[in-house]
Amino acid sequence: MRRYTKVTVTFEPRPDGGLRAFSDDVPGFVLSHRDHTAVIADVETALSVILSEMWGTPVEADLLTPVRDHAPIEFVHAVRSLEFVAHAA
Repeated sequence: MRRYTKVTVTFEPRPDGGLRAFSDDVPGFVLSHRDHTAVIADVETALSVILSEMWGTPVEADLLTPVRDHAPIEFVHAVRSLEFVAHAA
């Protein structure tokens, strides 16, 4: 049986206009870049790598989207966090 884990990633604007991402759920997870799109694009891979190391098995992480919302996620400055689901591959 697969176990799924929800990871909340928080986004904060940087003073230079860039974006920082971190998660209280995953120690050591921090991304930061001037380009907002680059930060968001790297979240799934970074979570997969860190959690694979923590859990000692390959892990996949994917953006968790509500059933009612299948549109592509575009970062809007009002968004402060996104949820991802992680599971052993």
